[in-house]
Amino acid sequence: MFDMLGNSFENFTNLGVVVLLLILFVATMNYIYEGVAESFEATLNSRRQEEIENDLTQRRSRDIAASLTTLIALFCFIYTADFQILSESRFSLPQQTMPASVNFIAVVLLILFYLILRWAVLKTLDYVNQTGIFSFINRTSRIYITISSVAVIVGAIINYMLHNNVPNFFLFWGLVVMGIAWLLYIATVTKLLIKNKFSIFFYILYLCTLEILPVVLLLKAI
Repeated sequence: MFDMLGNSFENFTNLGVVVLLLILFVATMNYIYEGVAESFEATLNSRRQEEIENDLTQRRSRDIAASLTTLIALFCFIYTADFQILSESRFSLPQQTMPASVNFIAVVLLILFYLILRWAVLKTLDYVNQTGIFSFINRTSRIYITISSVAVIVGAIINYMLHNNVPNFFLFWGLVVMGIAWLLYIATVTKLLIKNKFSIFFYILYLCTLEILPVVLLLKAI
């Protein structure tokens, strides 16, 4: 009886998250389409990145696309990968008793905490160095977040069409896609910091603490 209640709760909460994401997707579909298109254009043209950041309408579309595609990709990743990542995490979320939706919300809150902390640090760097380049870098990262999230969603669709017959396909796809997007983002950051004449020491320190360290901690948590 308790197993039936647990399964009913899991199905209900998972369905609730899916319905909520669908409603948000339909309500913001035009923004998402524009934001995704702008993000792909910006990866091929650095001037396009500057145009997006200088235009409030384009920036809003990009931010909405980044937020919602990330939420959808994250839920797909948790649900489709059979909770392999979180079940082996050092955070030890109890996958056997908690539905994907609960883990999804926990991860979303963790990511929000990290983003707020990152935003505060980058704002402080802007203030100390009397520049706006770090806020620009923070906003530019959303371009690569959007691209990788869309690619992860495509991977979830392919995995569904394959009926999950290829072991760890979705996990491998997601890690490769996010890795490539991260490297492209790092290349952009490098170009911006060099262009603004920051020292090599500062560049290495920034890269290690704000870009590489979070990735290492994430990989250790997997």
